[in-house]
Amino acid sequence: MKYQEGKIGRIFVIKFEHGDDVLQEIVKLAESKNISAALVFMLGALKSGQLVVGPNECVIPPEGISFKFEDGREILALGTLFKDENRKPSLHIHTAAGREEKVRVGCLRADAEVYLTVEAVILELDGLKAARLFDPDMQLKLLTFLI
Repeated sequence: MKYQEGKIGRIFVIKFEHGDDVLQEIVKLAESKNISAALVFMLGALKSGQLVVGPNECVIPPEGISFKFEDGREILALGTLFKDENRKPSLHIHTAAGREEKVRVGCLRADAEVYLTVEAVILELDGLKAARLFDPDMQLKLLTFLI
């Protein structure tokens, strides 16, 4: 285990509107406000989205199982945001997406189109020396402490 200690900085409360892509909008906000590290919380509904819902097998590097939905689902999500090797915001957000008795949980990766509204809170994390860097063994961008 590795860790760093930081503090909460600015707090952003966001109302996404029908048709917005939450992933693209969070990255745009992080770029415009120069957010280097943050926690992201979301709740609301997505018309569509693509989740990685686990590995096909527990091997390294993993091959993800993709689940795409376009039927409108309620969501609850928690994620982190760190800049990558190109100093661009890299979002890692796990989402529970449900409709009736059908619920999937996974890493939200693409096509995250808002249905009606999604609310989000971003808590900026100050004092950390961290980035999300590509790990060649895992074939993923992973949180890396820089000191």
